[in-house]
Amino acid sequence: MDFQYVNCSNRYLLEDGDKPNFFTRQYFNYYRMRHAHFHPRIVENAKEIIGHSITPITLGDIKSSSEKVLVIGCLMKKMKNRQAVLRDLEDHGNDQIEVQVKREHDLETLALDSDTIDFEDYHKQVITLQGNIDHFNFVTGLVVGIYGNQIAGNIFNVDKIIFPSLPPYIERPMLQRDVYVVFASGFNIKPENFSLFRELNYFSQLFSTEKYYNNIARIIFAGNNAITFRHNQTILNNVMPIGVSIEVDENECALKASNAFRRYFPNIDADIMPGDVDPCSLMFPQQPMNEVLLVDYDLPKDDEEKEEKKKGTTKKQEYDTKVETFKVKTNEKLEGFDAAKDFWMAESYGISKKNQRSLNPVTNPYIFKVMGVEFHGTSGQNVNAFRKLTKLGKSTLEIMKEILETCHVVPTAPDFTDCFPYSRKDGSDPLALDSLPHVFFAGNQKEFGTQIVDFGKGRKVRLISIPKYDETHSMVVINLRTLEASTIVSKHLS
Repeated sequence: MDFQYVNCSNRYLLEDGDKPNFFTRQYFNYYRMRHAHFHPRIVENAKEIIGHSITPITLGDIKSSSEKVLVIGCLMKKMKNRQAVLRDLEDHGNDQIEVQVKREHDLETLALDSDTIDFEDYHKQVITLQGNIDHFNFVTGLVVGIYGNQIAGNIFNVDKIIFPSLPPYIERPMLQRDVYVVFASGFNIKPENFSLFRELNYFSQLFSTEKYYNNIARIIFAGNNAITFRHNQTILNNVMPIGVSIEVDENECALKASNAFRRYFPNIDADIMPGDVDPCSLMFPQQPMNEVLLVDYDLPKDDEEKEEKKKGTTKKQEYDTKVETFKVKTNEKLEGFDAAKDFWMAESYGISKKNQRSLNPVTNPYIFKVMGVEFHGTSGQNVNAFRKLTKLGKSTLEIMKEILETCHVVPTAPDFTDCFPYSRKDGSDPLALDSLPHVFFAGNQKEFGTQIVDFGKGRKVRLISIPKYDETHSMVVINLRTLEASTIVSKHLS
């Protein structure tokens, strides 16, 4: 069946003209580009909220403290809990930096009641904000309009914060039959939890029942499929000196994960998004993982590898690619996860070779359409970063709604979340929301959650919080006909 799938993520692919300059370009130009991108949309929204006669000015153009004005610029959040290497060197010296980094990583939120927000306009003039503004709801890098009056030399009293107007929204098509998209994230495969693969047997059988068979358009694996470095936690918690080598995982976890996904779901197209522990650059937007990680290899067994090492004949990644992916003669292919039967064999479900599906590496963030329904989401880093900078206890769905309101997929970039320093010729910010999706998702969250947010004028967005599989043993299924989302838990825990 043709599910009318379209990958709409080309905007996130790095352009050849950008690549040579990524390591010499400053982020100042990126902020300027973001300002130029959102300026007309902020003016448009301000006219709707304040009045059509409003015209933005700069801080230098303010003539009187009683004058109500609209200024457009960038927010800068001052947080005492944020790591500052230069400040730490001055106060504590080298020995304390590792402790500070670990403390920042362990805190659920870095936000304090005493934090403040500064504002910088286009001419780099800076002023401190007070009044009708809750700093818990904002992060550094947001381009907004502030409406109010300057009450002192460096103090601006805010009456309203004006976000950019929401991007265009296309009415969701009404389908006549049930079509499903499945989401999973956070398998975090490592040698200690290969047993997770056994649970995929349940989902494989479930998705082959009459309800789902040939009705699932795609499975989206939203990041963190396999932990690829043995000392991943050490890397996160410590400042690593330049030149220190990192011991790469020798258990081919990424290859085993992709092999398992292919074998357990041979009749369903699958998209593989990178996460923050996958073998991919961490800078946003994350590029598709190398296709060699998704090829079905015959991985050598541990005893064979040890014997080759003794003989000094170890081959480096010279594994033969399988031609018949789903033809398995013995259970040895299951290796560490030891499932009991070859349920994925093509004969079991009558799947011909021409209908066998493949794994598709995609970007993070990822935009795609199925049957005209638009999806937009990430592996969860944007939500997790925003959570670090906001009020303690704020739910994932609340944060996702606020991210949509900022009109930027990763509002914490580049200040808190690393991203490439773009400088597009058309002046656009690739991470800006230029269309309002029907479904907005975030992977690698603590628990499943979903709700529909109504932005008025018929603009409704389904939010989906996708839980970590290694903690919840569950996947999320969304019905495109009704836009209802539900979670399915492995029978091992039900």
